[in-house]
Amino acid sequence: MILAVDAGNSDTVFAAIDDSLLIKQKIRVPTASIANEFDVDGALGGLGVKRFNGAVVSSVVPRATPIIRNVAADCCAGRIIEVSHRIRTGIVLDVERPDKLGSDRIVNAAYGYHCHGGPLVVIDFGTATTFSVVSADGAFIGGAIMPGLKTSADALFGKAAQLGAIAFDGSVPEIGINTDECLRIGILEGHTGAVARILARMQGRIDSEATVVATGGLSGVMAKRLPEITFVKPDLTIDGLAWLYRMNL
Repeated sequence: MILAVDAGNSDTVFAAIDDSLLIKQKIRVPTASIANEFDVDGALGGLGVKRFNGAVVSSVVPRATPIIRNVAADCCAGRIIEVSHRIRTGIVLDVERPDKLGSDRIVNAAYGYHCHGGPLVVIDFGTATTFSVVSADGAFIGGAIMPGLKTSADALFGKAAQLGAIAFDGSVPEIGINTDECLRIGILEGHTGAVARILARMQGRIDSEATVVATGGLSGVMAKRLPEITFVKPDLTIDGLAWLYRMNL
């Protein structure tokens, strides 16, 4: 059994992966709750596996990375792989500073290209909404980063005393007749329009129409609003981590 860890800005996912690279169990905890190794040990207890054959880690949270690394070293008998621009990915990182790329974007681009080929755009709807573009010949050529849907909403609610949280699912009217509807239009339609605009500009720079893969916690919500999205794969990053572990043995 392999331990896969995806440490994001909001949440960290721990997953037990079997020899067929299938997710057997996974748990999600707030990344802010990972303050020491005891916190990680507690989270791993939920997987029901005492000893792993190896581990693969993607972390975009420098504070949490050494904590996760130390716990992985204690519970794994085999190799521990940390995703970076230095490992084998099957794609070329053709950007100005590969060392500055988020490890999650590397995973998503590499595994997305492995599954679907190129040209490809992977959109990760998380704390940030990120776009990762892979060319037809397997080069990561760049992308875009914008505030995530929930991040934008939380920022507004935190600054506007009379505005409250909204639901992200369900229909949105063309014109709102109350505050809740007005917020849903502005937040949901605003994010949808921004994503569609960025996608359209990216497609205009790519020689042939790109496959668009959505992942992240809000990918299902946004895919219903964006016909440009070809596939929805909520577990793309964890599946990609398992695949990269095998590639780098």
